[in-house]
Amino acid sequence: MIGLSGMVALLFGLQFVSMAAMEMSGPFWSAYLRGLVVADRAFILYSSAAYVAPMLGTALSSGFWGRMGDCFGHRAMMARALLGLAVTQGLISITQDPVAIVALRLAQGVLAGYIAPAQAYGTGISSPAERGALFALLQTATNAGSVSGAFFGGLIFDAASFPTINATAALACAACALVVLLCLPQLAPAARSYAAERAVGVSRDVKAVLFLAAALVFARMVMQVPFALYLAGRFGASNTTIGLTYGAMALGFILGAPIFARLARGQGPRKILLLSVGLALACAATTMLIGAVRDVSLFCALYLVWGILLGGTTPLLLGSASALSDETVQGRLMGQAHALKTTGSILAIGLGAWVSQSIGFNLLFPLISALYAACAAGALVLAMRPAFAGYSAGGRSTL
Repeated sequence: MIGLSGMVALLFGLQFVSMAAMEMSGPFWSAYLRGLVVADRAFILYSSAAYVAPMLGTALSSGFWGRMGDCFGHRAMMARALLGLAVTQGLISITQDPVAIVALRLAQGVLAGYIAPAQAYGTGISSPAERGALFALLQTATNAGSVSGAFFGGLIFDAASFPTINATAALACAACALVVLLCLPQLAPAARSYAAERAVGVSRDVKAVLFLAAALVFARMVMQVPFALYLAGRFGASNTTIGLTYGAMALGFILGAPIFARLARGQGPRKILLLSVGLALACAATTMLIGAVRDVSLFCALYLVWGILLGGTTPLLLGSASALSDETVQGRLMGQAHALKTTGSILAIGLGAWVSQSIGFNLLFPLISALYAACAAGALVLAMRPAFAGYSAGGRSTL
C-alpha cells in the first residue's frame, strides 16, 4: 500500500498535471474566440464570459461538493472533478459555437472544482499542525502547473490548433482521474451523520479567517485584466516580456511558499495571523513601489518579490482554518474557502477592468496597496481575538 510520503507526492503530481492541463488554454481564449466572433461587442462579451463562467460555476458549487465529500469521501470528489474536467474539455474541443463554449465553461466550473477536494483529502493524511505546509506544497504545484501549462499550450497552439489543446487537456484530466481511483487509498469519512455534520458547521471565527484569505486573493487579482495593457502602455513591453513578468509572480510563490511553511510549522493561529499582518504590510509596500517604478526589469523583480510574499499568505491561513475546525467539516470548509476565493477573484477582475478603463492605470497599484493595508488591519483585529489563543501546535482549538 502507498505510504504517506507517496500520497503527498501523488497529490502534488496530480495538482501539477491537472492545473497544467487547464491552464494550457488559459492565455489563448481571446485569440481563439476572435476567430469565431466577428462583432466587437459580441467578442468582448464572449471572451469575458469564457474566463468568468468557470469561476462563477465553481463559486456556486464548491460548498455543495465539499459537503458531499464530507459524507461520501474526498477521493470520490477528486475523481468526480477530474472526470468533469475531462468531459467538458473534450466537448469544448469539438464545438465552435461561442454560446456552447460559454455554457460548457460554466458547466466545467459547476462539475469540476478539483482544488477544494484535493485539499480536503490532504487534511485526512496530515496532522493539524502540518496542514499549512501541505497547502503551501499544493499551491506551489498549482503555480508550477499554471506556468508550465501556458508554455505547453502555446507550443500546441503553434504546432496544431486550439481544439487540440482542449483535447490534450481532456486526456490528461482523464488520466489523473484514473490515478486517483487506482493509486490513492479511500479515506473513510468521519463517522457522523449529515444532519450532525450540518450542526457542527464552521465557526464564525474560522469563517473570518476564510474571508481574510479571500480578501488577500481579491487584492492580488485586481491586476489580472489590465496587466498586459499596463506593461505595454507604460513600458512598451513586448509580449515575451509581458509573459515573463506575469510568470515572475508564480515563480516567486514557488520560492516563497516552502520558506514560510517552515517558518510557520507548528505555530498557532495567532502567530499565523500576526505573520499575515507583516506579509500584508510588506505586500502593500511592494505594490506601491511597483506602481512607482519606470524600468520594466525592476518591475519584474518586484513582481517576483510580491510572489514570494504571497507564498506565506493564503496557504497558511487555510491551514490554520483547517486545524481549528472539526474533522467532519473539512470538505465543507475547503468548499467554502474555494467559493470565497473564486468570488473574490471575479469581483477583483471586474474592479480592475473598471478602474483601468474609467479612471486610468495610475490608480491601480495605489488601490492594491490600500487593499493590502486593509487586510493587515483585519488580520491584526482577528489576531487579538481571545478565540485564537486556544490552539496548541499539535491540537485543536476550543472554538
